Amino acid sequence: MLITLDHLNISSAGRLKGASAILARTSCVQTSTLSADVDALLCGKNPSRRKVHAARALGIPVLDEAHSRALLEHGQIEWDGHQGTESLGELIGEARALLDGEPTRARWDALTLLADRCHGERLPELIAYISPHLERWPLTRPDQPDAAGSLCVAPSHWLLHAMGGHDSPAYDLVRAVSFRDVAIPADLSLRFFARDLFPSAIALDLGGSRPDSDMLTFTFYEKLIASPLAARLRTLVRSYEPWPDKSHQEFDPLHQPGALPALTALHLQDPYLEGLEKFSSLEQLHTLELWGTGGVEALCARPERLVALRHLLLHQDTYGKSTIQELVAQLTQLPELARLESFTLSLPAPGSLYARVRPIPDWAPSLQHLAHDERWSLLG
Repeated sequence: MLITLDHLNISSAGRLKGASAILARTSCVQTSTLSADVDALLCGKNPSRRKVHAARALGIPVLDEAHSRALLEHGQIEWDGHQGTESLGELIGEARALLDGEPTRARWDALTLLADRCHGERLPELIAYISPHLERWPLTRPDQPDAAGSLCVAPSHWLLHAMGGHDSPAYDLVRAVSFRDVAIPADLSLRFFARDLFPSAIALDLGGSRPDSDMLTFTFYEKLIASPLAARLRTLVRSYEPWPDKSHQEFDPLHQPGALPALTALHLQDPYLEGLEKFSSLEQLHTLELWGTGGVEALCARPERLVALRHLLLHQDTYGKSTIQELVAQLTQLPELARLESFTLSLPAPGSLYARVRPIPDWAPSLQHLAHDERWSLLG
């Protein structure tokens, strides 16, 4: 593709000596902000990573320093779409160094930036190298295997672009999708289920909203269970802001038999939650994390459904009809929980309660980890 300075809308990042004087003699339009109207981003020394990332997210050609200087010197260049001069071998070498280390969110972020730098025919080959290595990564960080520790989460610009109709081989790397901290209109969120945007995704964090929000509605959950994602979803995270006078009718689609047949981890950050005993996937849950006492009350009401539960996390000593002390006392009497491998109390519970739980070896003989008053805890 031929890029010429004449009548070009451009932006720049980094130090590019002499660029301003050259551009002032042309008919191009310079802008400091990025938008879909920008034709190219010229990069000099030490360009802002945030700006480069934003430009690629918008589909704007990003010219490295060599290409930028060539454009300034000659007034036009042939640009093949490769954002950078690295060969495929160099890109794979960089990926190999990242994949050889311990799985972390930082390494995942670096891999997504690497994919953003790779375009054209090289991208499918790079993804083909990375994918089998990522399959050996755990779904969550080894030191934080709860809702906040998810690895391989789709970057927000990938999520927004995918829901806007864009497709990329890089999306095959994503194993978790999070709506948390991403401003998405309700109508756009429903497009998430129109196509299988991230075919390898097995975890979904729906973030949090007030119950009067128009995003996570009954229709939203209906579309979720009818989507291809529902058949392979292993982890679901949902949170609410505290709001006592509300029903949970939007959850009704999740009560249908077989709604989420592969689900093994459920994280519900809802202090007023009731009706958890109706959840269709309760028998297959391996990990359950609850905020408040409403959900725990439901567990105590139907303990026979907890046949697969191995990791239980309870947070906050507020809300619900019973105190957390009363509910934990009930939980420790349930034979269905004797298979627990970890039990975390993240709340201001009295030390006497903790002492009552710890010395009961016949309650849960397989218990490997018991934590108290910790926000996040190693499971198992």
